[in-house]
Amino acid sequence: MRSGGRIGAVPHPGPTVGASMVVIDQITKNFGRAGTAALSSCSLDVPGNEILCVIGPSGCGKTTLLLINGTEVTAPRPDVAMVFQHFGLLPWKTVQDNVAYGLRVQGRPEREIADAVPRYVDLIGLRGFEGSYPYQLSGGMQQRVGLARALAVNPMVLLMDEPFGSLDAQTRELMQEELLRVWRRQPKTMIFVTHSIDEAVILGDRVALMTRRPGRVKEIIEVGISRPRDPERVARAYLAPAEGRSRGRRRTMSVAAERGRAAGRREGVAGLSPTAIRVLSVMVGVLAWEAYGRAVHSVLFTYPSAVVRAAYELIAAGELQFYLKSSVVVLSLGLVLAIVLGIPLGVLMGRRAVIEHAVDPYVNALYATPLVAVIPVIVVWLGFQTKAKVVLVFLFCIFPILINTYQGVKNTDARLVQVARSFCSKEWRLWRDLILPSSAPFILAGIRLAIGRGLIGMVVAEFYT
Repeated sequence: MRSGGRIGAVPHPGPTVGASMVVIDQITKNFGRAGTAALSSCSLDVPGNEILCVIGPSGCGKTTLLLINGTEVTAPRPDVAMVFQHFGLLPWKTVQDNVAYGLRVQGRPEREIADAVPRYVDLIGLRGFEGSYPYQLSGGMQQRVGLARALAVNPMVLLMDEPFGSLDAQTRELMQEELLRVWRRQPKTMIFVTHSIDEAVILGDRVALMTRRPGRVKEIIEVGISRPRDPERVARAYLAPAEGRSRGRRRTMSVAAERGRAAGRREGVAGLSPTAIRVLSVMVGVLAWEAYGRAVHSVLFTYPSAVVRAAYELIAAGELQFYLKSSVVVLSLGLVLAIVLGIPLGVLMGRRAVIEHAVDPYVNALYATPLVAVIPVIVVWLGFQTKAKVVLVFLFCIFPILINTYQGVKNTDARLVQVARSFCSKEWRLWRDLILPSSAPFILAGIRLAIGRGLIGMVVAEFYT
């Protein structure tokens, strides 16, 4: 990846209209060994508090222009924030925690965070939804949270990469109006990438037209319409008249439709809860087992009531506690050992390609080997001792934990990593706040599978050792 030219956000204590806030000077960007050109001699100068819309064909380098590393800006900066098309909300965090995310990544004091979050939640019109999770919100409301998260760090420059591109037409128009309302209350320098001429004219002070790849700025057009802009008047002046009329009709339904979708997500599922369904399923299975078991000879087939009666007799005699204790110790030691070794190794394999390639042949070879074939070797090495049983349980448990952890880390959403890095997240925070929480469902699923396999391993160990 090669780049040339100069790009910078000009340091400034506060935006001033007319002063350059972003300067892009003859930037060229090539990707890959083949040197595929994304940008060629691209230049822009964005004054303070201006909304510059960038429009052009797909693949012309619009997003690259926002993400590029030049000779002056070599990493994300805390005074530049970005709003993404994909929302980029952490699904395990509430609205208020997502809004606070950028502030916490940048190490702001908790008092400042506690003061800023309610203010920006109120600014984007989501008061009352502070405790909601992203899946409970409509697309437009999720994008509002992304906007509030970016604004909360009080950036000098706000980069917006087709933030409304995935929204339906009604919600998109509503979000355009919301963005302008927020901008009027808190003016920021914005570079807004879009495919829509309509959107560029509605939002922008100027519109930069880019050529096909390799992209460069072909022309910058002044939008000579005073603010606040009436979308219908803009449509009559710049766009098709029919589009202008439809915008007015759609806009009247936008707020109600968005709120309705969110309300639908917040309602519970009618009927039985998942827990009740599981309990009923187990009860039906036990009753069927009991009925079938009583119909078969008791020597050949047992049933739940007979199992309970036998367990009671063993408990009364004190035998069950004695043997169960030793088995639980073996299972616990093997499982803990698998967790202690499997999770760190899976994490390293998921994040470090060198370790993945080095360890993968051994994992595949051992996982494909029937564990029954390994038992004689373990007995020869360790004898008929507790150590041999623990090692057997460990071998039964390690692979679900290792493989699931690896898959969880490997499948961490790259878009969320991009969001974290845009707020200048340090590597340790990236692990703590994003990678490990994102991998937690995979890791817990691996441990749950390992417990089942560990029980099998414990029984096998009792038979052979």
